[in-house]
Amino acid sequence: MIIQPSALQPGSHIGDLQINAILGVGANGITYMVTDPAIGTRFALKEYLPAKHVKRREDGQVTPNDEQAAPVFAQGLKQFLHEARIVAALDHPHVVKVLRYFEANGTAYFLMPYYKGQALHHLLETRGVFNREEAKALLLPLMDALEYIHRQGVVHQDIKPGNIYMTEQGDPVLLDFGVAAANGATPRLGSEGYAAPEQSDADGPIGPWTDIYGLAASLYRCVTGRIPPPASLRQEALSIGETDPLTAFSELAPTGLYGGLTDAVELGLKVPWHERPKDVGIWKKSFKSLDWHRSVVAVGKTDSYAKESREWLPMILLAIFLLAMIAVGIFLLTDESPQQSATTSAPGPGEPSPAGGPAARAQQVTSEELERWQGALQADTVLGYRRFISDFPDSIYRSQAATQLDILDEKSWAELSAEDSIPAYEDYLEVFPDGIHQAEALQRIEAIQEAEARQERERLERERLDNLAWETASSARTVASMDLYISAWPAGLHIEDAAC
Repeated sequence: MIIQPSALQPGSHIGDLQINAILGVGANGITYMVTDPAIGTRFALKEYLPAKHVKRREDGQVTPNDEQAAPVFAQGLKQFLHEARIVAALDHPHVVKVLRYFEANGTAYFLMPYYKGQALHHLLETRGVFNREEAKALLLPLMDALEYIHRQGVVHQDIKPGNIYMTEQGDPVLLDFGVAAANGATPRLGSEGYAAPEQSDADGPIGPWTDIYGLAASLYRCVTGRIPPPASLRQEALSIGETDPLTAFSELAPTGLYGGLTDAVELGLKVPWHERPKDVGIWKKSFKSLDWHRSVVAVGKTDSYAKESREWLPMILLAIFLLAMIAVGIFLLTDESPQQSATTSAPGPGEPSPAGGPAARAQQVTSEELERWQGALQADTVLGYRRFISDFPDSIYRSQAATQLDILDEKSWAELSAEDSIPAYEDYLEVFPDGIHQAEALQRIEAIQEAEARQERERLERERLDNLAWETASSARTVASMDLYISAWPAGLHIEDAAC
């Protein structure tokens, strides 16, 4: 921890708050643990204190070091209070909550709940990288948090492990909205390795895609143990036709282990901002399927779903073997060289495929196509199969990819329909908009909505009759009329008034 001689000492007070200890020190402020003696509750209190520009007097007042420091301090103080106002308006379980903010001692403070735990970057230093389940437990709540703040018109712009706090319960909390509060007053650089390319460009479009890059980079660090190269280096390398210096996430975190997380991270780390998902809701679709409802097979291990979902693999391998044997047979029977065989078997423009079409097609399978198909099988995700079909529309594996999609469709339907809720059916339709059970999902949504509307009508009618009965009883103003109301409406809206 940075030593800060200007910190308020334990036992001192700020208004009705007593300083207990220093929780953290940064370049622009100090966070204390404080107690409100009136209620005996602990809080975290952040003080604006840019150490390079201010000093603290014996009476606790904070003053600029000199005339040059005064405007810097004033601008920073304004931004600090703006950050407090922004966060105070937010209300999400995975976004830090500002309970109140105020000015005192010549500077400013904001009061937050006190969470037991530690910052994510400290956690990574002490315990190492995350496995799939830990990555999932981190990613999904933070995606919800980002989706929420973006709806409020706030873009964080500094998502990184240092700004994510992990409670003792394992819940992530998003901290530090200082860059979001800058509002053009300071450069939008964010933090190296986590900042999106557009943040270093004065005219770069800042939006949800910017935070998506930061969260994807943070997940990359959590799972691989590596901080991504600065976006500026990636951008420069790609602009001159060189290899991206970022090692692909899929190379360090195999899709067979991490499922849809691999797709999510690689989409989120695209260098051109327009190639990233435009919002978190769209980003979720890259992996929000059975990947998060079941266990993905680890290398050398199996589970019940893995056994079932791989039932097709022996059939696929057998088909590949048979196609290869047919190709060899054709070669031996025709006594042609491989080049002649390929030439004579390939149909010309507009010509029908010859009788040996499948065998000829098997010979034309490229190493890239085979590698991609094997990768799709290993990942066994909706997006993986869809990408394969999109990139190789004429592949001999296309029908098998479609079959695997149908298997995931059925599995997803079984999982989500068991919840029998509108959000569950909407999740199904998001992942499988033209799915096998599309019509049934729409019908069930409509049925639930009708049931909810009927219940609401019944509630309003009960309320009307309740009020009517109470008007009658209260107009009579007799004990008998009150007893009659209580007897007829034991859980009525006016039962307390009637009992009095």
